[in-house]
Amino acid sequence: MALVRSTRLNILLVVALALSTAIIGLQARYIRILQTGDERLPPVEPHVGMSMPPLDVSDSVGHHVLLSYSATRQPTLIYVFRPGCSWCEANSGAVNWLTTHIANTYRVIGLSLSEDGLADFMRAHAMRFPVYRSPSPSTIDSYHLRTTPETIVVSSAGIVLGVWRGAYMEVTKTDIEKFFSVSLPEKLK
Repeated sequence: MALVRSTRLNILLVVALALSTAIIGLQARYIRILQTGDERLPPVEPHVGMSMPPLDVSDSVGHHVLLSYSATRQPTLIYVFRPGCSWCEANSGAVNWLTTHIANTYRVIGLSLSEDGLADFMRAHAMRFPVYRSPSPSTIDSYHLRTTPETIVVSSAGIVLGVWRGAYMEVTKTDIEKFFSVSLPEKLK
């Protein structure tokens, strides 16, 4: 009986030693990664209060443009979309209505994440504001541009004032209406 207990205790000690060694090895590997800087932290999505760099994009004819927020005293509304995005198509009437009603107090720009189909999208949806394209990789990372449609409002000092992801429906619609002090019509095309 004592021999069985001793054997079980030895097995438990060997398992505990193996687990401790594995944990120490993983911690050492993680420390090496942190020291060499090989680990990439996930990009931080824009949020209210965050400072944003100027937009590094191309204009409608392909010229490189660096859009600075301090170039105007008005806050800038950036409407991010992608041709072929069904929610962007459905939202085009709402964003055109909104931007028409805030044009005196906000600089409004569109930002297409894709050039494929952009001309057709623009013909079909007649954006009523300047549209830029081809954001640089640093702009894509800084602004965490993945989701479309997305609306970002940035102050003339480059500080994010508001961020809304998705079409102007339900909670997003309510938040947009409250932020801009407007009442979006129910049906827009």
